[in-house]
Amino acid sequence: MNNIQRAIQNSVDLLSKTVIEGTNYMHPNYPTVVFYFGEKTLAYHEELLSDLQRGWGGNTRYVRFYGVSCSSPVRITDISRNGITKEELLSQLTELLGENGVFSDMSTLLLNCYIDSSVISDEEDLKSWYSVIDELKSMIPIPFQSTLVLLLNETLQTLESSMMIRKALLSLYKDPSVAGENRHSYSSVFVLSNHFSDGSFTKVLDVEGQAFKAYNLPAYVLLLSNTRENDLYRAFTSKFVDNDSAAFTAAYGLVEKPSREITLLSLRTAVEAIESKANDIKDQPVSNETIANALGISNGRMEIGDAFFNDLRNNLPRISFIEKLPHGENQKISEEDSYVRINTVSMGCLSAFIDCNYFKIVDAEFINHRESIRSVIFDRLKNGLTSFQLKVLDENRFANDFRSNFSPEAIAKKPVNQAVDSIIHNRINNKILDLFVEVVNQLRFEAENNIKWFNELKIALLGECAVGNLRIIDNQDGVYYKNAQRYFYNETRMDEMVRSVFRAGNSVEMMMQVIDDQIRGLYESDSIYRKSYLAELRERFDNGNQMTIQQYVGEELIKGMDDKIEFHTSSGISKRILETYFINTDLNDNTITLLCNYLKDRNQSLNTDLKFFNTNRDDIIETIWFYALNESNLNS
Repeated sequence: MNNIQRAIQNSVDLLSKTVIEGTNYMHPNYPTVVFYFGEKTLAYHEELLSDLQRGWGGNTRYVRFYGVSCSSPVRITDISRNGITKEELLSQLTELLGENGVFSDMSTLLLNCYIDSSVISDEEDLKSWYSVIDELKSMIPIPFQSTLVLLLNETLQTLESSMMIRKALLSLYKDPSVAGENRHSYSSVFVLSNHFSDGSFTKVLDVEGQAFKAYNLPAYVLLLSNTRENDLYRAFTSKFVDNDSAAFTAAYGLVEKPSREITLLSLRTAVEAIESKANDIKDQPVSNETIANALGISNGRMEIGDAFFNDLRNNLPRISFIEKLPHGENQKISEEDSYVRINTVSMGCLSAFIDCNYFKIVDAEFINHRESIRSVIFDRLKNGLTSFQLKVLDENRFANDFRSNFSPEAIAKKPVNQAVDSIIHNRINNKILDLFVEVVNQLRFEAENNIKWFNELKIALLGECAVGNLRIIDNQDGVYYKNAQRYFYNETRMDEMVRSVFRAGNSVEMMMQVIDDQIRGLYESDSIYRKSYLAELRERFDNGNQMTIQQYVGEELIKGMDDKIEFHTSSGISKRILETYFINTDLNDNTITLLCNYLKDRNQSLNTDLKFFNTNRDDIIETIWFYALNESNLNS
């Protein structure tokens, strides 16, 4: 996932409500242990844990997770890959069995074993991994129900290897010396592939390449097998435990709040608004007043110079030094005299003294503080001017115009103490102006990069908008389109976004952060962004559809499920044995009840059991259909 995709996902997450107040989490029935077979499989842990938490909430902390290495004897590790002994494992399982009030049935341990096919090199390797359950049985001296979930990580290059694994799994099932003829060593076996029944592939099993879709099936197998509410664990046991099928697979479907589409529409509108305002101002000349304001110059006084002078003042000779300047016997010198008179009377000694003493101190101190002063100038220009202004401003003209305000003739007529201060200020200001010219040249380069990177960002975002189904919300009469137009084409906000985005030195990530902050403001500006999927659907549902919302949602949810079976075979998979639906039934929304009734009524005509699982999300409704795999399916 690149930086732009990650930034998009951050905005999508703002719309996803994963914890719903008042929702009752489900509870595990049996004490539960998860074993990940192989290093690659361990990579699924964070995703699987997150999905379990959505169903079981805080009860998930009572699940024990371990890694397994295929060696002799088997090496078991904790989730941090630290090895643990048999004694330590049994101690931890004893502690698990002591968690009173968490599990309903302590007589059986539930073991879920996951293995990614990429850790399997050949048929013998599969047999070794498969046989791990035998060592676990010898280690753990209490009854347990075991499930093996084989994650077939397929590509066109690995189809031959995948077929080898499938046939080897079938051979183990048929081999009477393993667990008995037509039986597995595990209570149930699931095969889930990223090669679907319709021939398509998905990267969803490639953990490192996961983008926006969370892969829920491996976790849902565990949730369904061990959730006591609605007797889900009983339904799982009756359908999958010690069944006469060689293996099982599943299809996954969902309908969801179009959070990604809402985000992309919002991001696109924000970028278009920024670009529109930028086009209006990009070639405008930069006035001296604008530059002066950025540098902190007012009424001819430079804040940076004044601050440096004030810090320096105590190091400079006192003005009383003029009393020691040479002058004629009949000519008196006082601090009230003008600079020109004293310099004349002293035959130029005043100006010489300033050159040799004041300027020497000023120059030396400026060298010592040069970088800190340069940094202040850099920050003032970067924050006070846009990249477009830095690109077109004439720094030399501004510096010369400012210098022209210094009039030696006018200063010479001032009292000597004021004149000396003015001369020192002018010396300091000239040095600061030299730094100003230097800094502008550096910032101009960064400003040009900033503008170039914004254009690349815009192209990348438009490329993301081309992926998916943005048209479902992208119409001029739609609430999301109108909201984005209203929010981002506000003149004050456009000015603010341009100033924040087109800032010299801003990286793509920094620009995306500015835009993400604006997206957050948009989401907070209208309650529709905080509504559940069904509630926001009602806002944009086409009443001319001739369908009720529950009909529309139900049909979209189950559309094409037989093409989404996560197992590809040349022989048909026809034996569907269970339908499960993951819905937040705690929501005070009558449409939920109507939807559940619609699904039940539809299911009455089918020879398939149906179960509902109460989730804690209101932005998504999911379904899993389970299928039995026969010998022909595994062989072809």
